[in-house]
Amino acid sequence: MAETLEDFLKTKIKKCIKNETDSRKKELKNQGLSKEEISELIESQESEIEMVCSKKNSPGNLLALAVESFENDRLKPATHIGTYSHPDVKIGVFHEAGPVANGYLCSGNFRSSLYDYNLVRGAAFIPHAKILEAKMSDGKPVREHWEKRTELFCKTFAGVDVQLENAYCEILKQSKNCGRSDHQIKQIYFPLEDGEYRLFSLLPCSILMWELKQRLQSRQWRQEKKKSKTSNKRVAFFECAQRKFGGTKPQNISFLNSENGGNAYLLTSLPPSLNRKYRLPTRNFFSLIRVYRRKKFSSENSTLVALFDLLHKTLVHDPNTDWSRKKKRGIIGAIIEHGVILKAESIRQNAPSGWSLEENYQKLPEEQKIWLDPGRSRETFEDTSLFDKWPDQIAGQIARFVASTFQRLAKSSDIRQQIVLDDPFINEIKKTARGYLDE
Repeated sequence: MAETLEDFLKTKIKKCIKNETDSRKKELKNQGLSKEEISELIESQESEIEMVCSKKNSPGNLLALAVESFENDRLKPATHIGTYSHPDVKIGVFHEAGPVANGYLCSGNFRSSLYDYNLVRGAAFIPHAKILEAKMSDGKPVREHWEKRTELFCKTFAGVDVQLENAYCEILKQSKNCGRSDHQIKQIYFPLEDGEYRLFSLLPCSILMWELKQRLQSRQWRQEKKKSKTSNKRVAFFECAQRKFGGTKPQNISFLNSENGGNAYLLTSLPPSLNRKYRLPTRNFFSLIRVYRRKKFSSENSTLVALFDLLHKTLVHDPNTDWSRKKKRGIIGAIIEHGVILKAESIRQNAPSGWSLEENYQKLPEEQKIWLDPGRSRETFEDTSLFDKWPDQIAGQIARFVASTFQRLAKSSDIRQQIVLDDPFINEIKKTARGYLDE
């Protein structure tokens, strides 16, 4: 999250004061003065140093430095940056396109308040981008006020040259033009008629990438109120991978890459499946959940096996402390959510109401019918008292499923020490499962 302009200026001035003080101390030391004499002189010059640094890091001066960076092609606003494809590619384009009703997620078809900057001459010019992204008192970035030349901008950046005030539109205009490509960028050969062709250079849309991460992070936690207590619950995104750009030096890729530490999120972009994604149980819902060690890779099965192995490792090696117990509860919650709840929700949301009334499903336990067929009317059940009991019964069945699967997988685990889950631990699993059923 971008810092405020006030905090940015304070940080710059503080850093400048430190550097100026160190520089003067070094100079006085070279003159042969003692530590006491140096301390006295520096103390007497404190107000002067502070004044010099405040003037040097005034909003007007910093904006002028940013404009100079743009004019000298050291820094450019960009939405598509080639450095993400290859570290030696320094080209970038600022692309502003209106929405196109084509059903694709691409630049122009989403809204974002983010701006990225192509660091043509290296990471030394990141501070010039930071001042443009710093938030002013109304929460909007400096660049937005600069573009519209608002009253707040003119007041904050009083004394700025008139040419600087009008420079922003010219900077954007120049950034939209990209007169050359680069042989290190991946290209698509597109043949035309009469032997002609076009080469399309593919530039990653960095704004889209970081907007995705921002939206996922904003949904990663949700607040819940139960019995006048507010608690934060983590929302898991399955099949979400993380990719790092820039290695140990993310600041060499782009401004936003530096701000995010180079860590971007990736979601699957597979085409939709036209087949039904759920199976209806005929005897027992838990018989549909098959967790075993496969020789052939399966992402869904491997995730569950990895969670059970992690629980086994935690029970064997971790001490019985508060953080360890919280860790175990988190793993159990992930197993229940990924292995049981998601499959049950797929049936509850997609299966037609009243499916459990059909003859094929008469051997399914009544409590599972109530759970998995929420659209079925209460009057169709012989024993309506089960509507008060089914959450406890299902929670118990989930606990037994987790415990039995754990014991079975533990026998083929690389960890030789065997663990027997006792009743208190199984009750803890049941309690966690009941929490999911009550949501």
